[in-house]
Amino acid sequence: MKEAEPFKLNLYKPEHLSLRINFPLAVIDKILKNKDKRIERFVLKKVKENGIIKERPIFSPHREYKLLLRRINKHILNKAPLPVGVCGAIVGKSLFDMVNVHCNKEAVYQVDLENFFPNIKYPTIFKMFLKLNCSKDIARLLADLVTFQDSLPQGFPTSPMIANIVASKLDIEQLKICEKNDVSRTRWIDDIVFSGRIISLQSIIPKLVTSIKINHFILNKDKELFTRRKDKPEIVGLTINKHKPYIPLRIIEKLEDYIQIANEFGYGKLRSMYPEEFQKKDIALSIISKIKYIEIFDKNAANELREKLLQKHNIVSSSV
Repeated sequence: MKEAEPFKLNLYKPEHLSLRINFPLAVIDKILKNKDKRIERFVLKKVKENGIIKERPIFSPHREYKLLLRRINKHILNKAPLPVGVCGAIVGKSLFDMVNVHCNKEAVYQVDLENFFPNIKYPTIFKMFLKLNCSKDIARLLADLVTFQDSLPQGFPTSPMIANIVASKLDIEQLKICEKNDVSRTRWIDDIVFSGRIISLQSIIPKLVTSIKINHFILNKDKELFTRRKDKPEIVGLTINKHKPYIPLRIIEKLEDYIQIANEFGYGKLRSMYPEEFQKKDIALSIISKIKYIEIFDKNAANELREKLLQKHNIVSSSV
């Protein structure tokens, strides 16, 4: 396995950073002085299958601050080479890349890294920038900009790529284990998937779990899952027991129900029946986006859903 090439930023003064990201130093200083007032906090609620509502805090930087973070992403973080199989937040990578390599394998092992962003703390990020050949002043400045309340915040544009860089050591260690045992591995932010022969996969699980612990991540035991091909394993809502990933029928039927309710009773009724699903969302656009996602894997099903949606709603067909 070929490891990613060494990546160095070579930033030593604030002026160097300002030039690199094409952002005025005076504005960077202004943002940092009133950082807390430039971040909006809200709670994203998700209903789990057992009916329990899980709340996740999201931190959204204001416009100018968000622009700064996007510049850091574009001119600094996105240039970092990452190990093979890392798909989340990578330009040119999609969920298809995450899932496709695991299709039609004897078994699939899935794990989730619990509280992935919040568990990456300020000192870890500061050290990361030092290792990327930044001076202490620059490492401190960048760490101050990309963290909130001493950790990596969910909702910052920079958080996924910083997490990817921090997790690179884990990626490389697990890829070496997988390569020796003819096991495939991909990672989408905090979700890691392994697949291969049943015997091979089962034999390396203890090593994979240990690698998570020694790299200071936390295994979410509730989301740890070992599935055999005959049980139709799913990854990110796609079934992978055949040669190509496909949308499970229940997902399509659920969307059909949404469309039927909207057609008969209106979007207001749909929102009242599924408040968590459509919280703070434009329902029409949300349904359209779901149809477009289904179309990637099943054009016939997407066309049927599209026709049902257009029957009673004045939606321009080209937008659907």
